[in-house]
Amino acid sequence: MSTTTERQQWLERRRSGIGGSDVAPILGMSKWRTAYDVWLSKTSETPEEDRTTMPMLLGNVLEPEVLRLYEQQTGVSVRRSRVLHKHATHGELIANVDATSKGRIIEAKTARSRDGWGDAGSDDVPEAYWLQVQHYLYVCQKPLADVARSEEHTSELQSHHDLVCRLLLEK
Repeated sequence: MSTTTERQQWLERRRSGIGGSDVAPILGMSKWRTAYDVWLSKTSETPEEDRTTMPMLLGNVLEPEVLRLYEQQTGVSVRRSRVLHKHATHGELIANVDATSKGRIIEAKTARSRDGWGDAGSDDVPEAYWLQVQHYLYVCQKPLADVARSEEHTSELQSHHDLVCRLLLEK
């Protein structure tokens, strides 16, 4: 986000639905937020305050470099995404993906911890990231996503639309 106004507009768009980073807290699987936090951020009449933490700031700054590294490692060009996607049937489900390429989603991560990550090339990623990407795949109706990590680590994830549908019905 280059300006304060753009950041505020982005935060307001996030209030319009359930995004990928909202899924883990809603399911009680987040270390950082609760379902109540998500509800409050979506329903409060007071605009969501900009709680940018250092890891969030670093993630925003380093994301283009992670995507560039992904391109170098895979030989695949990516296109940064600035679009807020909405599910065709469930318009309350939104996705703000980092990039796309050849029919797949590319999610860039700058996690400082190795917790939850498998070997490079495996589909083992931290639970919250897995849920986020599955949400994006469902919203965008894509079959595959790559999770590109800053340490020359890329994981390919297949869509599990059936699981996402069951989770939606339960919550």
